[in-house]
Amino acid sequence: MENSKQPAFAVSKEMCEMQNEIETYPYGLTKREYFAAKAMQGLLSVMSGLDNSQFLPNLDNTKYCADLAVSAADELLRALAKTEC
Repeated sequence: MENSKQPAFAVSKEMCEMQNEIETYPYGLTKREYFAAKAMQGLLSVMSGLDNSQFLPNLDNTKYCADLAVSAADELLRALAKTEC
C-alpha cells in the first residue's frame, strides 16, 4: 500500500486479521489527510499575515491555505519516501 494511503494511526494486528484486506476497512484518516490537517491548523493560526483587512480567515485565504496544506503534506510524504529504510 502506498505510504500516503496508510493509516495515520496504528491499526492492531487483530484488526488486520479480521479483515481480508485492510484497504477495504474504513479505519480513519490517511497519513496524507492527517499531515494536511496539521499543516492547515498551523497556517490558520497565522492568518493575520495573509489578510490585509482582517485578523480572521476569509474565503479567499482559507482556500489558499487548504491548497498549501495539501501541497505541504504531499511534499512531506515525498521526503519521507526518500529516507525510508
